[in-house]
Amino acid sequence: MENSVKILFVDDEQPVLNGIKRIFHTHRNDWELLFANSGAEALELVNDHKFDLIVSDGKMPGMSGIELLQKLREREDTKDIPTIMLTGYVDEEMRKDALRSGIIEFVNKPVIPDEFVLRIENVLKLKNLHTVIKEKSDKIEENNEELKKLYLTVKEQKSELEELNNTKSQFIEIAMDDFKNSAQMILNNSNVLINRMDQERDTDKIEIVEKIIEISESMLGIFTKLMNVTDITSGELKLKYSKVNLLGYVNDCFNDVKDWYVQKGVNLLFFNDNILPIEIDIDKTKFRIVIFSLLENAIKYSSENSDVEFHLNYRDSKIIFKIKDNGIGMTEAEMLSLFEYNSDNEKKSGVSLPIIKKIVEAHNGEISVESQFGKGSIFTIKIPV
Repeated sequence: MENSVKILFVDDEQPVLNGIKRIFHTHRNDWELLFANSGAEALELVNDHKFDLIVSDGKMPGMSGIELLQKLREREDTKDIPTIMLTGYVDEEMRKDALRSGIIEFVNKPVIPDEFVLRIENVLKLKNLHTVIKEKSDKIEENNEELKKLYLTVKEQKSELEELNNTKSQFIEIAMDDFKNSAQMILNNSNVLINRMDQERDTDKIEIVEKIIEISESMLGIFTKLMNVTDITSGELKLKYSKVNLLGYVNDCFNDVKDWYVQKGVNLLFFNDNILPIEIDIDKTKFRIVIFSLLENAIKYSSENSDVEFHLNYRDSKIIFKIKDNGIGMTEAEMLSLFEYNSDNEKKSGVSLPIIKKIVEAHNGEISVESQFGKGSIFTIKIPV
């Protein structure tokens, strides 16, 4: 069986090498000993063997022991091999050069056999200890890298959870907001019904009641979809597309809020192009939230007897919705963070705007705003057909 420890002895005097063989004869089963008569021969052996220790004479013709060890230190595969210098005389300058080359022990000639063996054993113990420490250090470093990766993963997951919680909160708030609007429309239509009961024909009453039922069903549908677990916790809006008559859809949304605007003393005006696609594919429930929320913001910041305009256009294969008011407007700083949840101007812009942006972008659309403080705002939505 091959010995686990290999030691290379280098000396230009063969009698010295023969004496070393006799000294270490009793260790022949523990250590594999190899011998070289010069630095050049030693380098050849180093190419073919992996040594645990090199013991070299300091002064040799051609290549000295220090030069040999310097060459070994320059190589990646041999730079860490422990080395002992075997010499008959070491002056101060030679000692410094040897230490700079990485010599860890000096053994003087003629050697004392027992002491020489002990020095070899001590160096090998130190090497083994160094190997164990390095392995443990590498393992610690490896564990540290794993911990860093785990920390980054946990940090990313924490950020995702925070984002999902924010998204959930946003959906709940917009759902409650839309409930409020729908409840208000039910109340308005109910009041109209009461006022007309003695003035209108039965068919008129039936139409109003049917409108109340329609709005109530829409309200429940919005709530059901917004509170869907997958929709809220995934962090992404999942759209349920359906084909709708564009003008009819917008007219329905417009009419649902018209009476409310009249009661608020605001004039709600509807303008549309003559050239419009007859049908488009959208998630009609979620897009209804977009229209209602923007109209709500427009009325909220408009003065009595002012106009709120709703424009519907078709250009460059895109449906364009514009909602214009003549309210208090916004500053440039407010517009920069308008669509950010928890922004400083959240109370002014309404918590629904980040959700509106998500819904619009989920339809591959874009939303923008123009505003001047004291002169009103224009929200523009573009949805590709």
